[in-house]
Amino acid sequence: MTVICINDKNWNPEMSKYIKEYPVEGNTYTVVSRNHTALAGLGYVLDELNNPPLPCGTPVGFSAKRFKPIGEINIEEITEVLQEPSII
Repeated sequence: MTVICINDKNWNPEMSKYIKEYPVEGNTYTVVSRNHTALAGLGYVLDELNNPPLPCGTPVGFSAKRFKPIGEINIEEITEVLQEPSII
């Protein structure tokens, strides 16, 4: 799925220890996978950003609320993700 970043403000300063590349408002990105955390909810792992995994081994994902899909949306895929258990 291709998305456009609509919010690149107010990043959690604690995460700067782990995240080196952040999405930029107005840029488009390719979602390569998704994750779900108790803190951020549904997150998108983006192909264009090269961040190492978090200490727990989870790929860095950014809140889906910061993006708008471009093109068709696969409702079945989104429903499947929302049914997955949260990870911390």
